[in-house]
Amino acid sequence: MAERKVYHVKPYPDGGWQVEFEGAGHASNNYTTKEEALARARHLASQPPLGQDIVHQSDGTFQTESTYGEDPPSIPG
Repeated sequence: MAERKVYHVKPYPDGGWQVEFEGAGHASNNYTTKEEALARARHLASQPPLGQDIVHQSDGTFQTESTYGEDPPSIPG
């Protein structure tokens, strides 16, 4: 099975928002608004067979996530 490509929408330290590919260690793109960054992350995550976007709040904490392609199996508990 292909590995899921994960993109994070996070606040940019100098203002604005960034889209960061998980594991890259740096932002791939910076945007003025969260909506612009989220649209880009959704586009990127929907391209590979398996993708995911994880959205953070302005304080950096988790807000929401969406998966694209085959969803992971449900795990009881």
